[in-house]
Amino acid sequence: MTRTTESVSREIIRQPLKQYIDRKKTEQSGLLEGFVSWVLRLVGEWGGYGVFVGMVLESSVVPVPSEIILVTAGYAGISPLVVAVAGGLGSTVGAAVGYLIGKEGRVVVDRYGKYVLVTESRISKAEGWFRRWGNWTILASRLIPFVPYKVFSITGGLLKMNSRAFLGLTLLGSIPRCFLLAWLGSMIMQAEYEMLAGLILLVLLIAFGYHVAVRRSKRSSLARGLILH
Repeated sequence: MTRTTESVSREIIRQPLKQYIDRKKTEQSGLLEGFVSWVLRLVGEWGGYGVFVGMVLESSVVPVPSEIILVTAGYAGISPLVVAVAGGLGSTVGAAVGYLIGKEGRVVVDRYGKYVLVTESRISKAEGWFRRWGNWTILASRLIPFVPYKVFSITGGLLKMNSRAFLGLTLLGSIPRCFLLAWLGSMIMQAEYEMLAGLILLVLLIAFGYHVAVRRSKRSSLARGLILH
């Protein structure tokens, strides 16, 4: 078999495999988007209870961005205080799941971590934070938005961090984070209402100005007609 024939044969084999992988990626992406939509509907319908459930799922093993849940909750009109309490408790429960997964050992994390976006490189970076800051790493990772939450939970378990310190610092850091993002969502909603009110006011002012201008124009025309007569 010539090299050309071999390359063609390989391409024939690779093509269906590539199509299968692409199709699976599309299906997974669609499932994730559908799940995110379901969580957001849950938040909208259940209020604080929905925030709690969403944050438990997000903080444990489900790759749902917490920022989307929390900002959406504030945008939906749920009080930032309610979101802070419900989200803080949900985050702590979910983080405990990640912590327990980490305590099972690196073999388990290496095997299943990729399914929840917890890669070896992310674990290594988190371990670097722990070497530098110790247990305070957990507090910092909870306070700062857009930091990969579950990576630090699993790493805390891997490093056998004290469980009480882990849960306490998680709750302490999660509450202000949840409050901040929910408050941001409520500000976005308020800004939209203010923009809408401003737009309505602008239209009314334009209409009033036009009405005044037309009346003045008619009066001027009438005055000129009387003068000519």
